[in-house]
Amino acid sequence: MRETDKRSELLTIGELAKITGVNIKSLRYYEQVGVLLPVYINPDSGYRYYSLAQVSAVELIQACVEIGLPLKELHRFSDPNNSIDYLSFLSYSEELMKQKIDSLQQNLKGMQEVKEEINLLKTYRHSKKQHIRQLSEKYLYVFPYQPTDNKKTLYTEAANLFDRSMEAGYEPLYDFGILYEFMDKNVHQYMYIEIKPTKNVGNNIKILPSGEYACRFSPKSYGEHLPELFPEIFEKKSTIFAIEAEASTGTLEEIVYEIRVFSEGMND
Repeated sequence: MRETDKRSELLTIGELAKITGVNIKSLRYYEQVGVLLPVYINPDSGYRYYSLAQVSAVELIQACVEIGLPLKELHRFSDPNNSIDYLSFLSYSEELMKQKIDSLQQNLKGMQEVKEEINLLKTYRHSKKQHIRQLSEKYLYVFPYQPTDNKKTLYTEAANLFDRSMEAGYEPLYDFGILYEFMDKNVHQYMYIEIKPTKNVGNNIKILPSGEYACRFSPKSYGEHLPELFPEIFEKKSTIFAIEAEASTGTLEEIVYEIRVFSEGMND
């Protein structure tokens, strides 16, 4: 077949760009990283030509871009003939997209919780009474901690806890604060950061059950003196979990604490 006949069956880079909707600059970059090589290069002009089959290859590359897969990793899915193993790629992409969807859902959940906190704060901020919140089960990564009035220290320790949780193989979320575990006359204090639910429940994991929590907002930290705010709950002898965390106020100028208390049998 003559060269002119060969080229008549191929696409110029401009034609490929028009068909796929991908700009020429991107197509050239795909060649540079080795994921879209021209089937023919004119030795005189240097013009690149592509086959019709490579239209699908460009669509695959775009899928990589959409799901955040580095293009250089596309070589992982090449078969011995240097063609893309679509089944392996699609299986990998499916799993990666599920992870991204899960991450987006966690982010959405976090945003909804912040929105709820701001609305609750507007309603109950100056109330002398507790209000009840129905909260879902939470997994907390904890570390023994002695609370301090130094906010810089608090945030530094929270950042350290964030790193520790990841090093331990957990996925930290946004909520952090101080967890108090009241057992009879003893109280154990921990700094916590919420993590995604996990089956790997080690010694540093505390699980707060779902259910009704008695809550109050306060301009100051109560710490071990939380029983003063919820005397009717702390009169009981069951184990009581209490969380003290900075509430989302919707502003950057002030700090307000939200105290959440769960007691076994408190709703009996």
